[in-house]
Amino acid sequence: MGADLHVHTTASDGTLKAYECIQKAVDIGLEAISITDHDTVEGIDEAIETSKRYSDFIFVSGIELSTEYDDTEVHVLGYLIDHYCTDLKIFLNKMKAEREERSKKIVKKLNEIGIKISFEELKGHVNSGTIGRPHIAQLLVEKGHTNTIKNAFDKFLLKGRAAFVPRKKVSPEEAIQIILKANGLPVLAHPVFLNNKKQITDVLKLGFVGVEVEYPNHYIEFKRWLSLIAKEMDLLTTGGSDFHGGFKGTELGSHTVNISVIRELQRLKGERE
Repeated sequence: MGADLHVHTTASDGTLKAYECIQKAVDIGLEAISITDHDTVEGIDEAIETSKRYSDFIFVSGIELSTEYDDTEVHVLGYLIDHYCTDLKIFLNKMKAEREERSKKIVKKLNEIGIKISFEELKGHVNSGTIGRPHIAQLLVEKGHTNTIKNAFDKFLLKGRAAFVPRKKVSPEEAIQIILKANGLPVLAHPVFLNNKKQITDVLKLGFVGVEVEYPNHYIEFKRWLSLIAKEMDLLTTGGSDFHGGFKGTELGSHTVNISVIRELQRLKGERE
């Protein structure tokens, strides 16, 4: 079935633990996955240990860093990272502290409009990793303040809504550099969410080595265009389901790439070492 190179666990905003993602991948016949949790590497060790049970299965260490470019959210995937890299750990610890502070401010704003939740209550809903807006949205659903996670964002958490709190900006260049310091490969995630094709090409020139082409929201013509741009810019093409455990509507393995993509990533990393 190939490789799903975009998977989230409970270490960020997924609903399955890392070992469960590996087991599920094996059960459905995938040859490989990469766990790319948001701004954390806390699920990687568990995934590595679990994948050792399956001799023919390949696990690729990864991460998805949240950045901003020209007031647009840009996510940076990092593949084959050294998750023990000191510089990476310092960077992620800083991001974690900033996310926690942001979450406290969001909770305070929700309290001010009559929605009574506490930060301690929120922490109890996070299995591990970093607290973020998806966890707040989930708590709002569970407490009956809205009926879906999407509605929680639309009603309370997005820009212009009562509980919106801007996050401290990280540039794509910063994310790319920290991935390179961790001996990883920076790849632009789901470019469909950028504003237009010019912005996509401008962002790709910032130092990416690849672009995510296979993705749930990418229509056929867009994937063709991305593949053409990747060829022109000598970029690798990757892909995955952006699996979060089902609540986002995409299943593990629903969007995959050939296992040869991993070999290309490994080859490029070898050339850079």
